Amino acid sequence: MRLTGIIDYTIANFLCVRGFASRLELSEISKSDESIQRDLIESHRGEMESFLSNGKFTFFPEVILGANMCGIESDKEKIDILRETVRAENKPIRPTINSIKYFVKRNAAKKENNNLAFDVTQTIIMEFDKTSLAGKEFLRIDGNHRLSAVNERSSYAEKRIPFCLLLFRDAAETDKFCRALFYNINTKQIPLRMEQNLKVIIESKQTFDDDTMINDPSFGENYFLTRQIVKSTDLSDYPFLKMFISENKFTYFVEVLKLLL
Repeated sequence: MRLTGIIDYTIANFLCVRGFASRLELSEISKSDESIQRDLIESHRGEMESFLSNGKFTFFPEVILGANMCGIESDKEKIDILRETVRAENKPIRPTINSIKYFVKRNAAKKENNNLAFDVTQTIIMEFDKTSLAGKEFLRIDGNHRLSAVNERSSYAEKRIPFCLLLFRDAAETDKFCRALFYNINTKQIPLRMEQNLKVIIESKQTFDDDTMINDPSFGENYFLTRQIVKSTDLSDYPFLKMFISENKFTYFVEVLKLLL
Protein backbone atom coordinates (compact mmCIF):
# COMPACT_ATOMS: atom_id res chain seq x y z
CA MET A 1 0.00 0.00 0.00
CA ARG A 2 1.08 3.56 -0.61
CA LEU A 3 0.21 6.78 1.21
CA THR A 4 1.20 10.08 -0.34
CA GLY A 5 1.03 13.62 0.93
CA ILE A 6 2.91 16.63 2.22
CA ILE A 7 5.13 16.28 5.28
CA ASP A 8 5.91 19.16 7.62
CA TYR A 9 5.87 20.27 11.23
CA THR A 10 2.66 21.86 12.42
CA ILE A 11 3.21 24.84 14.75
CA ALA A 12 6.78 23.49 15.15
CA ASN A 13 5.53 20.68 17.41
CA PHE A 14 4.24 17.66 15.52
CA LEU A 15 5.68 16.02 12.44
CA CYS A 16 2.71 15.07 10.28
CA VAL A 17 1.74 13.85 6.83
CA ARG A 18 -1.32 15.39 5.19
CA GLY A 19 -2.86 13.77 2.14
CA PHE A 20 -5.80 11.88 0.66
CA ALA A 21 -6.61 8.15 0.67
CA SER A 22 -9.67 5.96 0.23
CA ARG A 23 -11.92 5.59 3.24
CA LEU A 24 -11.58 1.79 3.13
CA GLU A 25 -7.77 1.92 3.05
CA LEU A 26 -7.65 4.25 6.04
CA SER A 27 -10.10 2.00 7.87
CA GLU A 28 -8.00 -1.11 7.21
CA ILE A 29 -4.71 0.38 8.43
CA SER A 30 -6.06 2.04 11.58
CA LYS A 31 -7.88 1.15 14.76
CA SER A 32 -9.54 2.94 17.64
CA ASP A 33 -7.61 3.37 20.87
CA GLU A 34 -9.94 1.67 23.34
CA SER A 35 -8.27 3.41 26.26
CA ILE A 36 -9.40 6.85 25.07
CA GLN A 37 -12.18 6.37 22.50
CA ARG A 38 -15.79 6.15 23.60
CA ASP A 39 -17.71 2.98 22.72
CA LEU A 40 -19.18 3.13 19.24
CA ILE A 41 -22.96 3.35 19.45
CA GLU A 42 -24.43 0.85 16.98
CA SER A 43 -27.39 3.09 16.13
CA HIS A 44 -24.95 5.88 15.31
CA ARG A 45 -22.99 3.49 13.08
CA GLY A 46 -26.21 2.87 11.13
CA GLU A 47 -26.97 6.58 10.84
CA MET A 48 -23.43 7.26 9.66
CA GLU A 49 -23.66 4.44 7.11
CA SER A 50 -26.90 5.90 5.69
CA PHE A 51 -25.48 9.41 5.62
CA LEU A 52 -22.25 8.38 3.89
CA SER A 53 -24.07 6.20 1.35
CA ASN A 54 -26.79 8.59 0.26
CA GLY A 55 -26.09 12.10 1.50
CA LYS A 56 -25.42 14.88 -0.98
CA PHE A 57 -23.56 16.97 1.58
CA THR A 58 -21.06 14.39 2.86
CA PHE A 59 -18.10 16.57 3.71
CA PHE A 60 -15.93 16.14 6.79
CA PRO A 61 -12.65 17.64 7.95
CA GLU A 62 -9.63 15.36 7.79
CA VAL A 63 -9.37 12.12 9.74
CA ILE A 64 -6.56 12.40 12.29
CA LEU A 65 -4.37 9.35 12.92
CA GLY A 66 -1.27 8.71 15.00
CA ALA A 67 1.62 6.36 14.21
CA ASN A 68 4.38 5.01 16.43
CA MET A 69 7.32 5.02 14.01
CA CYS A 70 9.62 2.97 16.23
CA GLY A 71 9.71 -0.82 16.10
CA ILE A 72 13.20 -1.75 17.28
CA GLU A 73 16.08 0.09 18.94
CA SER A 74 17.93 0.69 15.65
CA ASP A 75 14.90 2.62 14.31
CA LYS A 76 15.51 5.49 16.73
CA GLU A 77 18.55 6.88 14.91
CA LYS A 78 16.74 6.67 11.55
CA ILE A 79 13.76 8.51 13.02
CA ASP A 80 15.99 11.30 14.33
CA ILE A 81 17.68 11.65 10.93
CA LEU A 82 14.32 11.77 9.14
CA ARG A 83 13.00 14.41 11.51
CA GLU A 84 16.13 16.56 11.24
CA THR A 85 16.13 16.30 7.43
CA VAL A 86 12.49 17.38 7.19
CA ARG A 87 13.11 20.30 9.53
CA ALA A 88 16.17 21.40 7.54
CA GLU A 89 14.28 21.19 4.20
CA ASN A 90 17.54 20.60 2.37
CA LYS A 91 17.63 17.15 0.70
CA PRO A 92 15.66 14.01 -0.18
CA ILE A 93 15.79 11.00 2.10
CA ARG A 94 14.75 7.32 1.69
CA PRO A 95 14.86 5.44 5.01
CA THR A 96 13.01 2.22 5.87
CA ILE A 97 11.73 2.39 9.44
CA ASN A 98 9.66 -0.29 11.16
CA SER A 99 8.78 -1.99 7.83
CA ILE A 100 7.64 1.29 6.21
CA LYS A 101 9.61 2.83 3.33
CA TYR A 102 9.69 6.63 3.48
CA PHE A 103 10.64 8.75 0.49
CA VAL A 104 10.76 12.48 1.23
CA LYS A 105 11.39 14.85 -1.66
CA ARG A 106 12.09 18.59 -1.52
CA ASN A 107 10.21 20.84 -3.94
CA ALA A 108 11.24 24.50 -4.16
CA ALA A 109 9.83 27.49 -6.03
CA LYS A 110 11.30 30.98 -6.09
CA LYS A 111 9.43 33.49 -4.01
CA GLU A 112 7.31 35.96 -5.95
CA ASN A 113 9.37 39.06 -5.17
CA ASN A 114 12.74 37.57 -4.24
CA ASN A 115 14.71 35.41 -6.68
CA LEU A 116 17.20 34.49 -3.97
CA ALA A 117 14.58 32.95 -1.62
CA PHE A 118 12.41 29.87 -2.05
CA ASP A 119 9.10 28.49 -0.86
CA VAL A 120 9.74 24.84 0.03
CA THR A 121 7.20 22.03 0.06
CA GLN A 122 8.24 18.51 0.99
CA THR A 123 6.25 15.59 -0.40
CA ILE A 124 6.32 12.09 1.01
CA ILE A 125 5.54 8.57 -0.17
CA MET A 126 5.05 5.88 2.48
CA GLU A 127 5.07 2.32 1.15
CA PHE A 128 4.25 -0.76 3.23
CA ASP A 129 2.49 -4.11 3.19
CA LYS A 130 -0.81 -3.78 5.05
CA THR A 131 -0.19 -7.12 6.75
CA SER A 132 3.01 -5.71 8.28
CA LEU A 133 0.84 -3.31 10.33
CA ALA A 134 -1.03 -6.12 12.08
CA GLY A 135 -0.93 -5.35 15.80
CA LYS A 136 0.59 -1.90 15.26
CA GLU A 137 -2.08 -0.15 13.21
CA PHE A 138 -2.27 3.63 13.20
CA LEU A 139 -4.42 4.97 16.04
CA ARG A 140 -7.57 6.98 15.35
CA ILE A 141 -7.42 10.27 17.21
CA ASP A 142 -10.37 11.84 15.41
CA GLY A 143 -12.71 10.23 12.86
CA ASN A 144 -13.34 6.85 14.45
CA HIS A 145 -17.07 6.86 13.61
CA ARG A 146 -16.40 7.76 9.98
CA LEU A 147 -13.90 4.92 9.55
CA SER A 148 -15.78 2.33 11.60
CA ALA A 149 -18.84 2.65 9.35
CA VAL A 150 -17.02 1.56 6.18
CA ASN A 151 -16.57 -1.97 4.82
CA GLU A 152 -15.77 -3.55 1.44
CA ARG A 153 -19.46 -3.49 0.42
CA SER A 154 -19.92 0.21 1.19
CA SER A 155 -20.77 2.28 -1.86
CA TYR A 156 -18.35 4.96 -0.67
CA ALA A 157 -15.50 2.59 0.28
CA GLU A 158 -13.13 3.80 -2.44
CA LYS A 159 -14.01 7.50 -2.11
CA ARG A 160 -10.95 9.49 -1.13
CA ILE A 161 -10.96 11.61 2.01
CA PRO A 162 -8.34 13.86 3.63
CA PHE A 163 -6.18 12.54 6.45
CA CYS A 164 -3.55 13.85 8.82
CA LEU A 165 -1.06 11.25 10.07
CA LEU A 166 1.01 12.32 13.07
CA LEU A 167 4.41 10.60 13.26
CA PHE A 168 5.52 9.89 16.83
CA ARG A 169 9.00 8.76 17.87
CA ASP A 170 8.11 5.91 20.23
CA ALA A 171 5.30 4.19 22.12
CA ALA A 172 5.44 6.52 25.12
CA GLU A 173 5.18 9.63 22.96
CA THR A 174 2.36 8.03 20.94
CA ASP A 175 0.31 7.29 24.04
CA LYS A 176 0.96 10.66 25.65
CA PHE A 177 0.19 12.82 22.64
CA CYS A 178 -2.75 10.76 21.35
CA ARG A 179 -4.42 11.27 24.73
CA ALA A 180 -3.60 14.98 24.83
CA LEU A 181 -4.75 15.60 21.25
CA PHE A 182 -7.97 13.63 21.74
CA TYR A 183 -8.70 15.77 24.80
CA ASN A 184 -7.86 19.04 23.04
CA ILE A 185 -9.88 18.23 19.92
CA ASN A 186 -12.95 17.34 21.97
CA THR A 187 -12.78 20.08 24.61
CA LYS A 188 -10.87 23.11 23.36
CA GLN A 189 -12.87 23.77 20.21
CA ILE A 190 -16.05 25.79 20.68
CA PRO A 191 -18.61 24.37 18.25
CA LEU A 192 -21.70 26.19 17.08
CA ARG A 193 -24.70 25.41 19.22
CA MET A 194 -27.14 22.95 17.65
CA GLU A 195 -29.73 25.72 17.49
CA GLN A 196 -27.46 27.93 15.39
CA ASN A 197 -26.68 25.08 13.00
CA LEU A 198 -30.34 24.15 12.56
CA LYS A 199 -31.41 27.76 12.05
CA VAL A 200 -28.91 28.19 9.20
CA ILE A 201 -30.25 25.10 7.41
CA ILE A 202 -33.99 25.30 8.06
CA GLU A 203 -34.37 29.00 7.27
CA SER A 204 -32.40 28.66 3.99
CA LYS A 205 -35.30 27.57 1.81
CA GLN A 206 -33.75 28.86 -1.41
CA THR A 207 -30.66 26.72 -0.82
CA PHE A 208 -32.33 23.71 0.82
CA ASP A 209 -35.82 23.40 -0.67
CA ASP A 210 -38.61 21.31 0.86
CA ASP A 211 -37.83 18.24 -1.27
CA THR A 212 -34.22 18.31 -0.09
CA MET A 213 -35.35 18.67 3.52
CA ILE A 214 -37.59 15.60 3.22
CA ASN A 215 -35.48 13.28 1.06
CA ASP A 216 -31.82 13.94 1.81
CA PRO A 217 -30.46 11.66 4.59
CA SER A 218 -28.63 14.64 6.04
CA PHE A 219 -32.01 16.03 7.10
CA GLY A 220 -35.45 14.36 7.08
CA GLU A 221 -39.20 14.93 7.42
CA ASN A 222 -38.78 16.33 10.94
CA TYR A 223 -36.66 19.17 9.48
CA PHE A 224 -39.33 19.91 6.87
CA LEU A 225 -42.12 19.94 9.47
CA THR A 226 -40.05 22.15 11.76
CA ARG A 227 -39.72 24.64 8.92
CA GLN A 228 -43.52 24.69 8.48
CA ILE A 229 -44.21 25.07 12.21
CA VAL A 230 -41.68 27.84 12.81
CA LYS A 231 -42.88 29.70 9.71
CA SER A 232 -46.56 29.58 10.66
CA THR A 233 -46.53 29.73 14.45
CA ASP A 234 -46.12 32.73 16.72
CA LEU A 235 -44.79 31.50 20.06
CA SER A 236 -46.20 34.60 21.71
CA ASP A 237 -49.58 32.86 21.47
CA TYR A 238 -48.18 30.20 23.81
CA PRO A 239 -46.40 32.17 26.55
CA PHE A 240 -45.69 29.19 28.82
CA LEU A 241 -44.18 27.20 25.96
CA LYS A 242 -42.26 30.24 24.74
CA MET A 243 -40.67 30.63 28.16
CA PHE A 244 -39.02 27.23 27.79
CA ILE A 245 -38.18 26.90 24.09
CA SER A 246 -37.86 30.37 22.55
CA GLU A 247 -34.05 30.19 22.58
CA ASN A 248 -34.02 26.63 21.22
CA LYS A 249 -37.14 26.31 19.11
CA PHE A 250 -35.46 24.68 16.10
CA THR A 251 -33.75 22.08 18.28
CA TYR A 252 -36.94 21.45 20.22
CA PHE A 253 -39.16 20.83 17.20
CA VAL A 254 -36.58 18.79 15.27
CA GLU A 255 -36.07 16.43 18.22
CA VAL A 256 -39.74 16.16 19.25
CA LEU A 257 -40.89 15.55 15.68
CA LYS A 258 -38.17 12.92 15.21
CA LEU A 259 -39.51 11.14 18.29
CA LEU A 260 -43.13 11.40 17.12
CA LEU A 261 -42.31 10.19 13.61
